[in-house]
Amino acid sequence: MKEKLRDIIESNSSKSGQYFDTLILTLIFLSLIIFSIETLQGISTIAKSTLHYIEIFCVVLFTIEYILRIYDAKKPLKYLFSFYAVIDLIAIVPFYLKNTVDLKTVPASLLATSLSKA
Repeated sequence: MKEKLRDIIESNSSKSGQYFDTLILTLIFLSLIIFSIETLQGISTIAKSTLHYIEIFCVVLFTIEYILRIYDAKKPLKYLFSFYAVIDLIAIVPFYLKNTVDLKTVPASLLATSLSKA
């Protein structure tokens, strides 16, 4: 099963790998477009809600891709610290932070202390 998964995720020489790459690229562009549209003023509540649900869909798929890449990696720990894994993590973490942690309630001194330790 891992070989088939690796063929889809890591290789674009197979049809399924090409479809997977196309799906991920499409989701990236869709996310960028949604992000841009959300910054416009005067968007209706229905449009904002629709964009939010599309954003959730995209982030869930990006998260699944991230988890599958870790699962598929020959050395998962090494993969976690690779350039692309870090970029993927940086791309999805803000969504989860925004929707789970109210940063307005966290004291600025606590944020500054935790950021300076990083």
